[in-house]
Amino acid sequence: MGQANPFNVFLKGGLDYFNTDIQGRTAAGGNIKLSNMGMAQASNLTANANRNDVISGGNIQFTNGNVGKGSVLYAGTKNISGVSYSTPGATARRGTEIDFNAAFNQLAQISAGYAGQNETGLRQRSGSALTLTACGNGINYFNVTTDDLWSLSSLSYNRNGFSNVKFIVNVTNGSTRGANAKLENFGINLNGVAQKDILFNMKDVTSLTLGSIGWQGSILATKANVVFNGGAFNGTLVANSLYGCGQFNNYPVPEPATICALGLGAIAVIRRRRSAK
Repeated sequence: MGQANPFNVFLKGGLDYFNTDIQGRTAAGGNIKLSNMGMAQASNLTANANRNDVISGGNIQFTNGNVGKGSVLYAGTKNISGVSYSTPGATARRGTEIDFNAAFNQLAQISAGYAGQNETGLRQRSGSALTLTACGNGINYFNVTTDDLWSLSSLSYNRNGFSNVKFIVNVTNGSTRGANAKLENFGINLNGVAQKDILFNMKDVTSLTLGSIGWQGSILATKANVVFNGGAFNGTLVANSLYGCGQFNNYPVPEPATICALGLGAIAVIRRRRSAK
């Protein structure tokens, strides 16, 4: 997912988070406010004082916590107290590393490319239970609405015997819930599908609420302001902003040469189709 690929949380705007962990790397184009936080402590991150694992494109306020594997970078001002660094030489320094506007322009294009794909997987609904079944190797696309997500009691994945399967779920605005999505209070059955092979693409969602859930997979929601109060998120979140105290565990998405490149390829196909009209 472009520059978001190595991050656990990647935001265009601000981050306000407290009393939990973001185990992977974090980058936000706006201000970051953290309290009682463990940052970048994942076992699948190498210790590197020269790598910036908490990146703010604005100001940073960080009270009480730890940065496990790398350093902190901020573009504006800092107010940091009671924060330790586990890697020798790690620190907080002023500077810039990411052009967030350019990064999110690319991510919006990738999201639009995915959203333009036809549904190729099998989507089955039984009451409030949803099962997504692969119909072949490679990327399988599925279409759901925000209305569907509000009413779920369970979500299950089925590889259907295929060994190399990726699930991309395009979420469109429902007639009742509109651009407001909710992922709360339902169980997820992976059935052998890896978190890195699941992506929910919420192209036009502007509000996303998560709670009381062990979320599996990544979410691409470039316009969404996210509230996450309770539970765990096993994947990468790309959004506009984030508030809350839910835990993030580090399950990076594949390198751009796989999923990201396929998304850019989809954009090229759409553009060729439009040019031919």
